[in-house]
Amino acid sequence: KAVCRKMNIRPIFYPIEWAKKEELLNNGNIDCIISGFSITEERKQHYLFTTPYLQNVQVLVSLTRNHYTGLTDLVNKRIGIQEGSLSRDVLEKIPELASSEIVEYPYSQTLYEVLNTGLVAGIVVDLIPLYDKLLQQDTYTVIGEPLSSEFFAFAFRKTDKTLAKKIESVLKELDREGVIPVLSQKYFNANLSVLNIGF
Repeated sequence: KAVCRKMNIRPIFYPIEWAKKEELLNNGNIDCIISGFSITEERKQHYLFTTPYLQNVQVLVSLTRNHYTGLTDLVNKRIGIQEGSLSRDVLEKIPELASSEIVEYPYSQTLYEVLNTGLVAGIVVDLIPLYDKLLQQDTYTVIGEPLSSEFFAFAFRKTDKTLAKKIESVLKELDREGVIPVLSQKYFNANLSVLNIGF
């Protein structure tokens, strides 16, 4: 919203099935992916990214009442992930979870539903969007150390270089003006912005 105010345009927020993000972007249903999209070398072949705005980690989460304390507690159990995310690649590199069953769901909010009802023993999610739920310490627990570290960025069609450059410029300007640090402090109790760090 802050970026759009600066550019004098009206945003339309469009929730999507994550697995269809590239199709929706390329056919014009959406013009920019802004929510929790991690940069990878493979994705750089398909998307045009801004500079990173946030560093994130993926974590394995379970219900506190399960009393899991480490990854080995989830051996041979079902683990839920969001379809089209990087979570499968992350899990397949962890020897302790090689025998666990990975179950994919189209929407991130579904992960909490299946975890709460016991359909899965754990879910792999981005830590940043999970922050508010982690405040409910009696409900959810992060198991072990973060599974991976990555950077979030805005993503565009490869042909939209002018739009991407403009939005990146506005993001950096908002960061220097203190707008983004204030928003980060509001939602995460810390300034997590990495916009003006050289990569």
